[in-house]
Amino acid sequence: MLKHVRPGGIFFSMSKRVFLAFAFFTVLNAISFSEENLNQKSLSHAQVAATAFVPYGITLAGIGTRFLFPENLRGYSMTAFSTVANIPSCIIDPFYSIPMTAAGSGMMLSSNIWVNDFGEYSFGRKNLSSIGHFGMDMNMYTAYHGYAVARKMGPSELYQNKENYSFSELMLSPFNPGVLKEAYVCAPILGYAAVLLLSNSMNGFENSIFNSGHGYFGDRKVNALAGFFGLLAYSLVDFTITGVGEESFFRGTGYEEMQVSFGLLPAKIMDCVCFAGAHVPQDIFYENENAGEVVSGFASRALMGLILQAVYDKCGLRASTAVHMWVDTLITMFQYMYSCGVENDYKFSIDFKIKL
Repeated sequence: MLKHVRPGGIFFSMSKRVFLAFAFFTVLNAISFSEENLNQKSLSHAQVAATAFVPYGITLAGIGTRFLFPENLRGYSMTAFSTVANIPSCIIDPFYSIPMTAAGSGMMLSSNIWVNDFGEYSFGRKNLSSIGHFGMDMNMYTAYHGYAVARKMGPSELYQNKENYSFSELMLSPFNPGVLKEAYVCAPILGYAAVLLLSNSMNGFENSIFNSGHGYFGDRKVNALAGFFGLLAYSLVDFTITGVGEESFFRGTGYEEMQVSFGLLPAKIMDCVCFAGAHVPQDIFYENENAGEVVSGFASRALMGLILQAVYDKCGLRASTAVHMWVDTLITMFQYMYSCGVENDYKFSIDFKIKL
């Protein structure tokens, strides 16, 4: 219970009432519409497409416009967009999607309150703000779930892909031997590891933990091995959830429906542009990157989008989730090993950012 009134408290009280009213009417509408849809057990192409493109468009709009809001309201705006984006899923399957959305949005909301009250803390300090990132990934998965249910009720001649993986199945996929043994899974992971090893080694070992014998998170000195395994443990959790959310959203929802609605080549182009473009606001406003770095980052992510599409096309959503998770983890661990042997501006912090 809060013992004081802080700036923004009135706004939060009002927004809480609006949120509760919105949630109440969403539940009523979702149940009534879903009963009609499920009784029909048949949806048109346009209806199925809407369950993919509505959450896709709303979420991307939230990512792209959140920086128009004051800094202390950006997290709340993203929470609102992420919640509204799941209305189609709540309509299609209310008894699953409404609790999942409530949990995901609740995690995002609690993260916003935490960050505004307590701020950011670096490695080694208790901080729960990362829960907001997990909540958004949960909402992204829930959007996928609604679309996966809807396409089973769509025209069978259009919707050949009937898979609908559970959240737990996707969470376990990066550690599933049956998934990892696939050539389209292990080849990108090993290939990316080789590229990172070569490129980092060519830049030298001056700032590496191998040279100094210590690790640093910002100006905080840690034992090199303790820092490595601590960061690895966090990354395995963080990037597994990231992989589940982003792959179910970008490949399992947007890219999948784009293929049905527009064809394979347009789908590949649009997915690459949207996937890479979703990172641009973060690069500009959070990372303060210059124009060259933003363009380079866009190009590299577009290329990664093509790779993830190929994995998805050949082996499905579990495989692309596994590749996504391990690539993110490799990037983080190589950055630590080769850049964090000296004091730096790289912090292992659990700040609330939309990590895409």
